[in-house]
Amino acid sequence: MRRRPLHQRDLERMNLPRRFWGSRLSGVPNAAVEAVVHRYLSEGRYLRGEGLYLWGKYGVGKSSLAAIIIMELRRRGYSALFVEAADLVDKLMGREMFDLETSWSARAREADVLVLDDLGTEHHDAGGAIERMLEGLLRFRIQRQMPTIVTSNLAPMKLGRHKVDGEWRDGVYRPKLVEMVKEALSPVSVEGESLRQAAGSY
Repeated sequence: MRRRPLHQRDLERMNLPRRFWGSRLSGVPNAAVEAVVHRYLSEGRYLRGEGLYLWGKYGVGKSSLAAIIIMELRRRGYSALFVEAADLVDKLMGREMFDLETSWSARAREADVLVLDDLGTEHHDAGGAIERMLEGLLRFRIQRQMPTIVTSNLAPMKLGRHKVDGEWRDGVYRPKLVEMVKEALSPVSVEGESLRQAAGSY
């Protein structure tokens, strides 16, 4: 596949934080990382709309990995957007513009690949309006087979209602959003310097 060089304008248009501009897969000394990314890219999973749910503790490299993936997809000619979940919610609530012609809402929907970083840190309102906005965004992208990559400190099982020591606990999100994540995003556990495809399911 023909690849194009990345320029500063590309990185800025992607809204990619400057700290990730130099991220390279070769800089992560773990073969498991390379295997997961290589499989996702080489098998063209993104072409089928398959996304990734990268989860693990703070600081283990989830966001860097997401940045590496979308930079490679941009090199392959796909449009890409990187945005923190909390920041996107603020921009959607404020109906902010991405540029002179495009709203943040439209940009998040229309980018060929979207990274929604740090899901779970956004504000949740009692009426559920914010969650419905996220549901609408994911539904739009799923229906059009547009891949979304999500990073989060939340284990997949904690997104929705789950058992802890035999007792049911409420999750962070409503069942509808949880089911969308399960449908369209493959879970990947990121642990320390190790990255491995989760062996089980959600």
